Amino acid sequence: MGKNIKKITQPKLPSKEQLTAPTSELNPDVKTATQDAQMNIKITDEMIPGVYSNLMQIVHTREEFIFDYFLNAPPQGILVSRVITSPEHAKRLCRALIDNIKKYEGKHGVIKDEETK
Repeated sequence: MGKNIKKITQPKLPSKEQLTAPTSELNPDVKTATQDAQMNIKITDEMIPGVYSNLMQIVHTREEFIFDYFLNAPPQGILVSRVITSPEHAKRLCRALIDNIKKYEGKHGVIKDEETK
């Protein structure tokens, strides 16, 4: 990777205990497939810090959506993560993202982008 890569400071992330807590404890608004079901999520130590991405590409086929996350650090970009999911799950992800952006903007103000400048 070389000398051109700068260290990126990531925001404070949830602890391993928070990440492995039942979903309902992390976010009471989360609805599971069955209202009474809870899912415990296990996470490896390597996954806790996550990865930083400042560029994303989405492509799809009839059967799946592919989310590629890149670190755009000239002179070249690096693929840091790829998520492949069903169209149904991609639509749920879209709804959840819209909902969370509304909540974020309600608390922190409007996120400025090309459409809101």
